[in-house]
Amino acid sequence: MKLYHIHIFLMLLSRTKCCDAKVKQRKENVRRKTQDDSKKPNILIILADDVGTSDIPYWGDNIVPMNNIQKLQSQGVTFMDAHASPLCAPSRYMLLSGNYPHRGYQKGGAWNFSAEQNQFMNNQKSIAEVLKDQFNYHTGMYGKWHLGGRVPDGGTYSDDKSRPLTCCDIDWNKPMEDGPNSIGFDESFYTMGGIQSPPYSFFRNEYLQTDVNNIKFWENGTYTTVNNNGESIISKPGEGDPEWDSTEYNTRLVKEVDDFLENHNTTDPFFLYVGLGQVHLPHSPPKFYMDGTPVEGVFGHPHLDLLYEMDLVVGSLMSSVEDRGLMENTLVIFTSDNGGLNPSYLGYTVGDRHLRGYKASIWEGGHTIPMIMRYDGILPAGENRTGLVGLNDVYATLADFVGFDIPDGSAQDSISFAQHAKSEEKTSDREFLGVWNWAEKPAHGIRYGKYKYAMMLNDTNDEYLYDLSNDVREERNLLQESSEYIDDLKNQMTTELRRLGFCPLDVEEPFVIPYGPDKGKEVTCQYFKEDKTRCSSVYIGEVNCNSVCGRNKHLCKVYPKSKSSQCQDDRSFEFIKDNGATGNCIWLSKRVQRKEKYCGIAEISNGCMATCEKCSKNIPNTSSAPSRPPTSCWNKKLFRFATSTGDKSCKWLCKSKKAKKVKMRQARYCKGDISISCCNACNAGPRCRQGTLAASPNGDDGTSFLVIADMHSMSAFAFEDQFPSSYLQQTWNNLTNILENIRENYSNTDIVLAPGDITSFGKMSNDKIQNMTGIEDENDAVYHATKTTFNKTSELYQGAGFTTFLPCLGDHEIGGNKGFRVTGSRSKFSSIHSYRQAWIDSFMIKGGTNEFKFQTDLNGVSSRPYDTDFEGTSYAYRYKKSLFITLDIFLTVNNGKANYIDREKGHGGEGAITCSLKGNHLQWFENVLVAARSDDSIKHIFVQAHVPIQHPVRKAKCSGQFLDDQTESDFWKLMEKYNVDIYFAGEVHSTTVTKSKSFGSSLLQIVSRAKNLSGFLTVDTSNDTITVKQFKEVGSEEKFNNKYSQNGILTINKSDASNVQISSGGELEILDDSVPLIHFDFQAIHDMSERQVDGMQNDDSLIAYSQIVGNMTCSESIHNKGSFGQQYDAQISNIDIVQGRYENTLAGKFSQSSRMGVHSVGPFTAGMVHSISFWMKTGEASKEMVLLYFGPKYKSSAKDSLVFSIKNGNLGFRFTRSSARFRLIEDKMLADNQWHQIVMSMPYKSCKYSEVDIYIDDKKYKFEQIRGVDNYIFFHTDGRLNIGGYGYAKYSNADDAVDNFEGEMDDIKIWSKSYQKSKSQPVQNTAAPSQSPRSCWNKKQYRFSTSFGDKSCKWICRSKKAEKVKRRQKRYCMGDISRSCCKACNVGPRCTREIVS
Repeated sequence: MKLYHIHIFLMLLSRTKCCDAKVKQRKENVRRKTQDDSKKPNILIILADDVGTSDIPYWGDNIVPMNNIQKLQSQGVTFMDAHASPLCAPSRYMLLSGNYPHRGYQKGGAWNFSAEQNQFMNNQKSIAEVLKDQFNYHTGMYGKWHLGGRVPDGGTYSDDKSRPLTCCDIDWNKPMEDGPNSIGFDESFYTMGGIQSPPYSFFRNEYLQTDVNNIKFWENGTYTTVNNNGESIISKPGEGDPEWDSTEYNTRLVKEVDDFLENHNTTDPFFLYVGLGQVHLPHSPPKFYMDGTPVEGVFGHPHLDLLYEMDLVVGSLMSSVEDRGLMENTLVIFTSDNGGLNPSYLGYTVGDRHLRGYKASIWEGGHTIPMIMRYDGILPAGENRTGLVGLNDVYATLADFVGFDIPDGSAQDSISFAQHAKSEEKTSDREFLGVWNWAEKPAHGIRYGKYKYAMMLNDTNDEYLYDLSNDVREERNLLQESSEYIDDLKNQMTTELRRLGFCPLDVEEPFVIPYGPDKGKEVTCQYFKEDKTRCSSVYIGEVNCNSVCGRNKHLCKVYPKSKSSQCQDDRSFEFIKDNGATGNCIWLSKRVQRKEKYCGIAEISNGCMATCEKCSKNIPNTSSAPSRPPTSCWNKKLFRFATSTGDKSCKWLCKSKKAKKVKMRQARYCKGDISISCCNACNAGPRCRQGTLAASPNGDDGTSFLVIADMHSMSAFAFEDQFPSSYLQQTWNNLTNILENIRENYSNTDIVLAPGDITSFGKMSNDKIQNMTGIEDENDAVYHATKTTFNKTSELYQGAGFTTFLPCLGDHEIGGNKGFRVTGSRSKFSSIHSYRQAWIDSFMIKGGTNEFKFQTDLNGVSSRPYDTDFEGTSYAYRYKKSLFITLDIFLTVNNGKANYIDREKGHGGEGAITCSLKGNHLQWFENVLVAARSDDSIKHIFVQAHVPIQHPVRKAKCSGQFLDDQTESDFWKLMEKYNVDIYFAGEVHSTTVTKSKSFGSSLLQIVSRAKNLSGFLTVDTSNDTITVKQFKEVGSEEKFNNKYSQNGILTINKSDASNVQISSGGELEILDDSVPLIHFDFQAIHDMSERQVDGMQNDDSLIAYSQIVGNMTCSESIHNKGSFGQQYDAQISNIDIVQGRYENTLAGKFSQSSRMGVHSVGPFTAGMVHSISFWMKTGEASKEMVLLYFGPKYKSSAKDSLVFSIKNGNLGFRFTRSSARFRLIEDKMLADNQWHQIVMSMPYKSCKYSEVDIYIDDKKYKFEQIRGVDNYIFFHTDGRLNIGGYGYAKYSNADDAVDNFEGEMDDIKIWSKSYQKSKSQPVQNTAAPSQSPRSCWNKKQYRFSTSFGDKSCKWICRSKKAEKVKRRQKRYCMGDISRSCCKACNVGPRCTREIVS
C-alpha cells in the first residue's frame, strides 16, 4: 500500500503543474556534488545596486576603468543573458529565496519597516538558513537589506517613513524583528534601505547602532563629512545617525567583511552576502578610496566616479579572501539587482546603452543584469555563457555546487545552471523566465528562448512580442505581423506567464499536498475552501487554487473572464494539426475555417468545448470515430508525465546513452496519452535519433568536417622550374605537417570544405604564366599551370588523410577578379574556360576515369545542374545525415563582350563577371533543397560559395567580389525558405558570423579566414546540434608555427524545430550591426603590438609592431570599440590625447604630421547603406584640410572614393569617381574652436551622391553640386578608412593635394545603416542659445528616455489630465528634448495648438 500511495502522490503532483522550476530541478542526477562533503565551498555573493550591463565591461565599451571586474571575468564565467526583477527589493528576495517576487509576502517586495513581516513566507527558507542548517556554514550579511521587517517587540509602527526611530514608543535596546538574523545569518551589519532612505543608521545583528538620545533628522541637502572626504547627500529627509556619511558606505562594508573573515573559523565554510550601495542615487563619491586612490571628480560625473569606486570595492573584497589563502575553495558571484539607471536621472548619457529601457521598466534594459561566477578548478576561466538564467536560479545552482537539499516549500522557481556554468555546450535548462514590474508603469513579461513577450497592466493592456536574436533593442513588435506562427507563439508564452504569475487558473483535477500535516493527501480546491487557514500552510494552495487562496486575486482583472465551467475549453489540451505542428483551443478559436475543419473530431471538440460550441449546439456524437492521425510525428513540447523520479518531458524518454534503457522507458511509459503526446519519442529508434517517417540509411553517427577558406598557398607548385627545389620541398613539408597536425589534434575527420581561393592565380597575368611555363599558347599555358596546382592540392589533402575534399571555385581559380575585364593588359577573360576546365579535370573527375566524383542523386534530383554552364563546378554531396551543396556563382554577363557595372542596383564592378545564381542553375539548387527537406533522415544542410552574401562583414583583404542583391537575392531567400543551417564563404580573409534578419529564420552565414593555413573551422554535428569552433594562429610567434588557439565557438541546438537556439562567443560571436561597426573615442593610445590584426604583419610575425601610413611609421593604435572589434583598430602616429567635449572624456589632437588609418578593408562596400558620424574642433580657417578619406591604395576610376574636407572653415565633400564636389548652400563656420558633430548618412541602398543626408550639430543642411556628374554611390570594395588625411593612400594630384587636418577629433562612428538623429547627443558648445524657430514642430522619429521607457514627443501630451501634461513638460522639456519636441513643450495643457515665435 505504501508504494502504491507514493506512486499516486507522484503522479498526481505532476498534474498540478505548480512549480516548473522544481519539476526541472529533479532531473536524473541533478544533485551532482562537486567535492567531498568535508570540503564545502565558501561562498561570496557581491550584489551591486542599479548596475546594468552597459555600466561594466559586458559589451567591450568600458565607460570607466574596471580592472578588478575585468580580472574577475578573466578568472571565471560571465553570463550574458542573466535577469532579475526591474526593481531592487523584489530582486533581493529572488536571490535569497529562489522564488519569483509574488511568492513573497508582498507582490512588489518588502522595502523598509512595516507593521507586519519581512518578505519571506512560512516554510520559505533562505540560502543562508539552509547552508547553516545542513552544513554548519558561518553566514554573514553586510550592506543593503531591503527585505522589510518590524520594529522591536512592543513598539508601534508609523506610516511616517521619515521618522521610523522616534515616532512611537519603541525600545531600541531590543533587536528589530524579521531582519537578516531571522532568516539564517549569524552576523549582519546593514541599513534597511541602503543609502537612499531613512533611517540613515546601521544595524548590527538587528540592533540599532545609533544612540537613541542622539538621533538627528536629516533634511534634503549636501553635507560636509566628518573626515572631510567628500560630501554626504540626503535625497529623502529622515532620521538617522548624527555622523551619517553616504560617501563611506561601501568602505565600511569592506572593513566589516574583512573583520568577518579575520574572525572566521576556517574549519567551517562561510557564506557572505554583500549588498553594495553603488550606484544607487544619491551619488556621493568619496574624494579618496581607503587606499588613497582618488575617486571624486576623476571621471567628471559622480555616477562614473561611483562605478569606479565599485570596482575598487570588488577588488578589496576579493583581496580579503585571497590574502587569507581561501580563494582556492571559494565560489564568488558578482551580480546586480536590476538594470542601469535612466540617464534622465543623471543629467548625461552613459555611453551607448545596448538595450532598451532602464531600471523600473519591463524592457530588457530594466532587468538584464551582469553576472560573473568564479570557482577555481570547477569552472573554466575567461568564458561567456549565453543561456537564459535568473537571479532566482542562484539558489538551485548553489544547491548543486554545495550538495544541499532544497527544503519543501522553498525555491520553487529556481532552476540550476551549474552544468551550463561548466560548459557552454551544456545548455541552460531554463526555457521560460517570467518578469514582473510593479513600478510606476506596471507590466509583466516572459522570456522563451530568443523571444520576449510583454504586456502593460493598464487600461489598454498593450502587448509586445520581440525576437531578441535580431532585435535586441525591442523595436519590432511581431504582434503587428499576422501569422499563425506568431499567434501560436504568443498563446504558448501567455499561457506559461499566467501559470507562473500572480493569477494562475485553478487546477480542476485532484492533486496531492506535497508537505505538511496532510502530506500525500489527494485533494481538490474544495480542501482549501473548507478551511482557508490551510492556504498559508503550503504554497500549493495559492498556486493551484488561486480563486480561494490567491493573495493577488484583485489583479486578475487584467485577464478575460473564463466561460462557464459547463462549457469551458481545457487550457492544457493540445492536438496535432495536419501540418504536424501542435494546436490548442486558443489557436482553434481564431478562425472559423479552423473550427469547421477540426471541431468534427470528437477528441478535439471535447477538449475545446467552448470554442467548438458543444454545449450550446447539438454536435453529433462521433466518439466512436477515430481521431485523424497526424501527418507527422512530433513531441508536445510542454507535455509532462509522472515517473518514479519526478515529472518528465518527452525528451527524457530518449535521454540516455544506453539503448537498452531507452527501450525500457518506452515499454513502460509509451501508453495512452503519453504515446500520443510523445509520438516521436515513443516511435523512434533505440536512441530516438530518428522519427517514424523515415530512418537514416547511414546510422546514428554525426558528421565532422573542416572548413578552410582562402588558403592561397599552392600556386608555386605550378612552376617547379622557377623555384628552388629546396624551397618547394620545405613548403610542401610545412603544409603537410600542418594538415596532419590539424587532423590529429583538432578534428579527426576525413572531410574538408574549401570555399574558394586555394591558389593565388589572380595576382599573375597570363603573360607571366606563359613565360613561367614556357608554353606559347595562352590557354594551354593556363590549363597546364592550374591543373598542376590543383592536382598538387588534391595530393596534399589526400596525403594528410582528408579523403573527401569538397572544393569550391573562387575567383583566383578562374584568374582573379582583376582578370575579369574584357580588355586590358591584365585581362584573362578569354581563358576563363581553361581555368574552369582544369579545375573540373583535377577536382571533379575520378583519377584515370571520366567519371564524376559526386554523382549520387538525391531522391531523384541530380547531384549536378546538368545543361548549365556550371554542371562541372556546382554539386551536391550527402554524407551520413548532412547535405553539402557547393556552388559556382561566377556568372558571365553581356555575353562577355563588355564590362558590367549597374550602379543603381549595386551590381558588378568586376569586368564581365558578376556573382549571382540564376535560371536553371537556381532552379536546380531549389530542387536539391526540396528533395533534402522531404527526406527526414537529412538533419543538416550546409551550402558553400566563395563570396559573402549578408553584409556587413569584416575584411582583412578583399579583391572586390560580392553577391548581387545580397540578402534580397533569390539565392539567399531559398536558403531561408528551406532552412539551410549554415552558408560558408571566404573571399575577405577575416571571420564574421551573421544571422538572417527574416522572422523565424535561423540561417547563419559564416565567413572565415585560413590564409596559408593560419586558421580553420571545425564543425561537429549530432542529430539536433551543430557546433562550430574557430582555431587560429595567435601570439607573437612566426607564421606557420603549427600552434592553434581556439578563438570562437558557436552552437546551434535544433531539438525544438520551432525555436532553434543559437549561442556564440569569441570571434564566432554573431555580429551585432545595430551598434556602430567602428567607434574610436581616443580614451587611450595603445602599443600596436598589444592586439593582433589579421593580415597586418611585420616580416613573418603574427602581430605587427609598426606600419607605414602616409609615408610615416606608426607603432601605436587606437582600439576600435565598435562591433567589428580589433580587426579594425586604427594605426596612428603623432596624435596627442587632450581634453574632450566633456570634462571626463578625451579627444585626439591632429597636426600636419599626424597619421591615422585602418589597415583592414571597408567597412564601406559598393552601394550598401552606411553612415558616419564624428566630432571635430579647429580654429584653422585659411586652407583646405582632409577630415576623412575612404578609398583604395591606388587611384581608380571604376568606383567611388569619399573625401570629407573643411575648406576655409566650411564643410565640403566629394566622390572621386565622377569628380563630383559638393558644398553647403548655407555657410556654416566650423573653424570657431568649438566642437561640432558632422554626420553623413545614406538614406537607402545605392542612393545618389546628391541624396545623402548631411547633419551638422544635429541640424540637416542642404548642399549643392559645384563640379562633376551626379551618380549612384558605388564605393570601392577594397578601400580603407583614413582619418585626418589620406593615410594608407599612395597617390595625390592637384585636386586632392590638400593638407592634413589640424585640430581635434572625437567619437568617430560608422554604422551599416542610416543615421538616426535620436541617437545623437546634444551639442556641448557654450555659445548663446539660438533663437526659437519660426515654426515649432516635433521631430517625428525622436525618442528620449523616461522612467517609463523610451518615449516620443507626443507622449508628453498624451494624457487627459492637464496637470499631468504640465508635470511632464516641466520635468522633461529642457535641452535637446525641448528642441526636438518644440511643439509638445511649448503648447497649452493638452498640446492642442502650435506656438509660432
